[in-house]
Amino acid sequence: MNRRNWDSFVVEQLEDDRFAGLCGLAAQEVDGADEIELGYRLMPEFWGRGLATEAARACRDYALRTLGLPRIISIIEPDNVGSIRVAEKAGLRYERDTRKWDRVVRIYALAAGRQSEMPSWSSRKA
Repeated sequence: MNRRNWDSFVVEQLEDDRFAGLCGLAAQEVDGADEIELGYRLMPEFWGRGLATEAARACRDYALRTLGLPRIISIIEPDNVGSIRVAEKAGLRYERDTRKWDRVVRIYALAAGRQSEMPSWSSRKA
């Protein structure tokens, strides 16, 4: 895999430009295969507002449409229900359980071409 500086973006609450967290792409090795992970992390006070879903959809579109990546994954701990919901809302589907970082994780994946079936991100109105 061509290792490059993958992209991370700041997630802000539009109403007051407050920093809410990060969303972006990172190179990962999973079961011996090179993958690009769509990752997101928001501060707890911003959970449940749709910000992670909006950011994940934007990064998904950037990865698959703009960069032309063949697929993206998310690596999620099985008990992280919120992250699973965000991945599913962004169109990623459960693929398998595996071990990474000395623990069991779930792999959610989306192949290029499948994102056209998924809701697109849209800018929020101020």
